[in-house]
Amino acid sequence: MSGQVDYRTVKNTGILHEVAAGDFDVLAYGEDGATCIGTQHLDGCSAIMIISQRGALLALIPPYIFRDQERMLDVANLYNACYLQYFMGPVKAYVFSAIHDGLEAVAGQGPIIDYTLRRIGLFPHHCVYRTDSQPFTGRGTVFVDGRGAVPLVYLEAEFMGTNLSSIP
Repeated sequence: MSGQVDYRTVKNTGILHEVAAGDFDVLAYGEDGATCIGTQHLDGCSAIMIISQRGALLALIPPYIFRDQERMLDVANLYNACYLQYFMGPVKAYVFSAIHDGLEAVAGQGPIIDYTLRRIGLFPHHCVYRTDSQPFTGRGTVFVDGRGAVPLVYLEAEFMGTNLSSIP
């Protein structure tokens, strides 16, 4: 299922667990019929996705630098609480950030996110989405499709790859 997958199509099938702006959650693939977790319209915000063959965690990080450390602590605590159930074994982490006019939209978030993920043993793969046109709205759609044997990660309908065996 690599290539392009439309978020709306996945959402309309009823298999998507959608995470709201500024929120975070974990999904066990197949729980309540949902095999995908994602969000649309990041609109300049960052997102963190931690995936395994059993489930995925998605966290949306709004651009409020003064609360980033607190939010990342919440994400780390959720990851640790779900570790045995969903994340034992091969895991891969992604960080999605906005690029606006060639610059990272929320530059101060990157080091905070990386530091926290590394403290819990994760070394994230960084992906960017562009918000070069005004307004930002409608940009930044990410989701993981857990329907197959290997979960597939998408950004703006483009397959980002998943190689759980290559995790350090």
